[in-house]
Amino acid sequence: MSLKNILKKIGLFRVIFRVLYRSGIKYKLRQPIINLLKISGMQVVNRKELQNRYPFYFQEGDEILSLKKNDGMNHERFREVEGLVFAKPFVVNIQKGEIAGKDATGFDCQGRVILETTLPQFTNDHLATSVSLRTILFKKLYPCTRRETVFSLVCLWDNNYHHWLIDCLTRLEGVMEYERKFGVKIKLLIRKNLRQYQIDSLRLLGYREEDCEEWNGQRMLANNLLVSSFRRSVQEENGFYRYVSTDACRWLGETIVNNLPEDVKKKTTPTHIYISRRNTLVRKVVNEQEVIHELGKLGFVDYILEDMSFAEQVHLFANAKMIVSPHGAGLTNIIFSKKLKLVELFGKTVPLASYYELCCGFGFEYNCLMGDSPPGDLRTLDADIVVDLDKLLDISKIV
Repeated sequence: MSLKNILKKIGLFRVIFRVLYRSGIKYKLRQPIINLLKISGMQVVNRKELQNRYPFYFQEGDEILSLKKNDGMNHERFREVEGLVFAKPFVVNIQKGEIAGKDATGFDCQGRVILETTLPQFTNDHLATSVSLRTILFKKLYPCTRRETVFSLVCLWDNNYHHWLIDCLTRLEGVMEYERKFGVKIKLLIRKNLRQYQIDSLRLLGYREEDCEEWNGQRMLANNLLVSSFRRSVQEENGFYRYVSTDACRWLGETIVNNLPEDVKKKTTPTHIYISRRNTLVRKVVNEQEVIHELGKLGFVDYILEDMSFAEQVHLFANAKMIVSPHGAGLTNIIFSKKLKLVELFGKTVPLASYYELCCGFGFEYNCLMGDSPPGDLRTLDADIVVDLDKLLDISKIV
């Protein structure tokens, strides 16, 4: 185990690492080198170029009719959108492709970085934030293996619960359709030492151990490198990704719920739940005991998602009618819900609209409560939360 991983097991150092990560200092130091590489001839393959390579479109595009703000959601992050259209999702076969580095960056036969194998592109400094310089500069020195047909689930954010579901697993819909259409078997590349929820989610999608191969973090040449498009909208003015496809999330949610083990499906779970983050380092509710006590009078039951198996979380959210929770990756589980009212809690911080957007796409009711934070907590995205009980109870009774 590396010194970095040892230090991350200590709470104080985990906080420090998170603050440094949020600052983006690592990527700011990379950017000048990336700029020099571009000047010296480094090229990339973007989505438009992939679509010129005879892609397999496996369904029509989908649409979110509108994203509507409720009263009190005045922050600029909660944007209203009308008629948001998603392009047709696709799979492209890159012949004589290459994968290299610990995050399995894809390259075509000309050595160009395939952006659709990295992360959804959110900013201009995408390469600096998503591709290792070591991979770009030294990949030809890595030991090399060869495979026939592969698709990689490995990426920089694959160990994040939200991005694993939203940006990794949703891409498997295209891979499965490609297998059915062309009668081929595709080897799925996964990272070593997956977390239990990742293993369980793959099983619930029908993947067995023999369908997968652990990525060795070095270099692989593939006669057929499959690239499945990210299921996000692309803004025409800058080419950046943003909103998540409701159709893709619905496919993932329904497939996993339908494949739950019978013993899990038979369990009775409450319809009104409160999600606690008291075992985490960030965005904890400071006055949580009072919150739980007051919500309990309205029939809410509190849960810590880290104490539950993946299947249990899926079943809990599938049966939930109303959820109150601080902002956190566990709320991605709303894709397993059928009809839901969500109240999301924020501290004195910059809110993220990820679950507002998902709720709007699914037609769920959404409210957020902007609270306060303890004095001296200056974290812009991770500050702890002091909940205004009167406001929370008003929303919880009305919503």
